[in-house]
Amino acid sequence: MSKRVIFTCTSLLLLGVAGGIEMMHALINGRLNFNLFALFIPVAIALFLSLPGARLAANITFGLIYLLLVAMLVAPFFSTSAVSLKAFGLETPFQPSFAIIFVFVAMVGSILALLHWMLFSPPFEDHLGH
Repeated sequence: MSKRVIFTCTSLLLLGVAGGIEMMHALINGRLNFNLFALFIPVAIALFLSLPGARLAANITFGLIYLLLVAMLVAPFFSTSAVSLKAFGLETPFQPSFAIIFVFVAMVGSILALLHWMLFSPPFEDHLGH
């Protein structure tokens, strides 16, 4: 197993654990907050074990998160209250400007795009046996 495979799978697993911890913290505090990053836990384990369909599951998970990021960019244009951001797990007492949301989406999106791109590198091809 190459260093790139280990780094990518570990990064996805850490993202999943962070999302799971956030979900549990919200549940303990009496709120319902579904973090899509928690879906990376089974995906990372499947990629570590090179199970069939692991890359497809990863692509679906990445696609869902990309759609959520696009929805976060579009939401400020249709709502003037901070209530619309509660659906994304961002509870703020004020309506953040579009620039703040854009910077957040750009940072998260670039990290996810790098990890998604690594799934199609030659070391992953060897690891997954394609």
